[in-house]
This record gives sequence, C-alpha cells and structure tokens, in this order.
Amino acid sequence: MLRSADKTDDAIQEAILKAYQSLHDLREPRYFKTWLIRILINECRR
Repeated sequence: MLRSADKTDDAIQEAILKAYQSLHDLREPRYFKTWLIRILINECRR
C-alpha cells in the first residue's frame, strides 16, 4: 500500500497514537484487532 519504509513506519506510529487516544471509544474489546487495523488502513489512505 505504501511504497517506502519511512511512510509505513509513520502510518503505523500515527495509527497507534490515534488508537491510544480513542481507546475509550472502543465499544467491544473483542474487536480491538479489527478496530486497530481499520485505523491503520485509514491512515495509509491519507
């Protein structure tokens, strides 16, 4: 999806930060993995 390791690292870092900041919005803890992956995909599309 991303063509450089630096952009990939940045997207992962931003996704983890956004997930941490929005953890209180997660309604179903069992869907954490799906929720985090969706955040990462959205970050990669930016």
